Amino acid sequence: MAHEAFKALEARDRNRARDLLARLIKLNPSRVDYWVWMSTVVDSAKERVFCLREAQRLDPQNVMARRGLTVLGVLPVDEALVVPYATQKRSWQPSLLKEAEEQKKLAAKAWKQLAVYAGAAVLVIFLISAAVYGANKLFQPSTQASGPSGAFLANATPTPLPTNTPLPGRGVTPTPTAPWGDLQLSPTPLYAATAHPRTEAYRSAMRAYERGDWAGALSYIQQVIEVEPDAPDLYYLMGEIYRFQGQTDEASKAYETAMEKADFAAAYLGRARLRMESSPKFTNDTIRADLEKAAEIDPQLGEVCLELARLDMNDAAHLDEAGQALDQAAKLMPDSPEVDLLRGEVLLAQGKAADAVQALRDSIERNPANLATYKLLGRALQLNERYADSIEPLQTYIQYSEPDAEALAWLGAAYAGQGKYEEALETLDKAVALNSKSFEALYQRGLTNLALKEYKQAVKDLSNAYVLNMDSFDANLALARADLKIDATKEAFALFEASENLSRSDADRVQVYYYRGTAQQEYGSISAAIRDYRALLEMPTDLVPPAWSKEIRARLDQLVSPTPTATRATSTASPTARTSKTPAKTATSTPRVSKTPTPTPTRTPTPRVTPSQGVTPSQGVTPTP
Repeated sequence: MAHEAFKALEARDRNRARDLLARLIKLNPSRVDYWVWMSTVVDSAKERVFCLREAQRLDPQNVMARRGLTVLGVLPVDEALVVPYATQKRSWQPSLLKEAEEQKKLAAKAWKQLAVYAGAAVLVIFLISAAVYGANKLFQPSTQASGPSGAFLANATPTPLPTNTPLPGRGVTPTPTAPWGDLQLSPTPLYAATAHPRTEAYRSAMRAYERGDWAGALSYIQQVIEVEPDAPDLYYLMGEIYRFQGQTDEASKAYETAMEKADFAAAYLGRARLRMESSPKFTNDTIRADLEKAAEIDPQLGEVCLELARLDMNDAAHLDEAGQALDQAAKLMPDSPEVDLLRGEVLLAQGKAADAVQALRDSIERNPANLATYKLLGRALQLNERYADSIEPLQTYIQYSEPDAEALAWLGAAYAGQGKYEEALETLDKAVALNSKSFEALYQRGLTNLALKEYKQAVKDLSNAYVLNMDSFDANLALARADLKIDATKEAFALFEASENLSRSDADRVQVYYYRGTAQQEYGSISAAIRDYRALLEMPTDLVPPAWSKEIRARLDQLVSPTPTATRATSTASPTARTSKTPAKTATSTPRVSKTPTPTPTRTPTPRVTPSQGVTPSQGVTPTP
């Protein structure tokens, strides 16, 4: 398999090489050379750094890994690693050396042939001269003039020596290559490989684009546009550069210019992405129209299916459509790690955490350098209550990615799930310090303080999380539980009602029935508690924790018994009678790692205690990342 992988690398078949190397790494993850070569076929600079870091971890002195990290700017320049110019080997050198050797052999052969021909010519001339001289002597008178006899001198003109004319272009001094030779380092996939007259400027633009040098890429693209003002792909690339820089208006104008030049599918795709990032300024219908237009122009553009899946994921009612879009994307882009990542997100949103874990593990096996998958895998394992297992993938993501408060929050939740509250709080404090407006950081720290019975601090953190996303089921339910602990019963029961309205799955409703029923029983609303307990036991058995099921059955046996049961004397609040609803099979409220989440319309906030200082309702609602 290793031989096949190297053949694919030589043939520049990146997809096949990546697939084979991923299998090799799975079989033997301690092979340093596999990680080094994997760095040449992954799709982003972060993934290249990840692969080379793994190689360096396995072998800290590995020269290839250290040179690669230096080229990527991760390590400082080490003069000891610089290859002397005279000893650098380049992809064209073997052929030049071979040609030089052949030319030497031809020259030596030519000299030998020249010497033979010259000797033969001298011999022929000598024989002819001798013959002429002999004939003259024969016919001349016998008398001979005094003096020395005449001497025959041959004044031969030497034959010019053969010269080696340099081949065209060979006199140019080459630029030293990267340590992995002339293999391309994970070029960003382009929609169309359009030929451009100023190829060097275009290639320079693509190289700058790949390394995130937006100013350089834009400058080179503008140079190509001066020569080719009607090429639509150039304006599309310009739009992408502006989009990555957050220059919305410039990006939109560039996409529209590309559309004016031709029916260019990628331009509609780019504008749809721009509008998704600008939500709620643009409606889903507007975004969908662009994506459908792109699919109409080019039905083979798989990235359209990816964006349609992302759009459908924002609405719990369209999760099945999201899955169908991903099925189509998988046919068009069989080697794309983005397809597997989004499929994991959809499965989590559908409440299928176990299936999501398997899908995300499969994704990592296919591309072990796709960092975003590690983050989502950690969260999926937590939702399966596998807190210890979730630590490794989360730490992997945190180690190689940019600082991420959400990932740190989930790592803190992993520690809290194992009862390691000191480590949990330390990690969660770092997450809040990194981003004080991170919903997950505030929410997870609030839950940890609730578990530690630090109720005032729990209410403070959960109130701030609630203000950031009032439509979050998790925030409403957790804050209701915390409010009960500080005797804010009116606010607590109002939040329980809001939680039921916000629930998007049977799993969500199980939590509402358990916690609200427990509160109802404690505050004397026995009939309401019985209704919640019975509703919980009617839920699918695989969604109800066995301990909860056993506990609720025991409570019901006690509550419906003719023997009077002791309850709290004062009932400070009674929830509004509910209308029984048939639970719809929808999505869990799992925070996702999608790049462009669309916030839902803000509901009228439930009256509650004033949020703690530092976050005010005027800040609006920020969607869960």
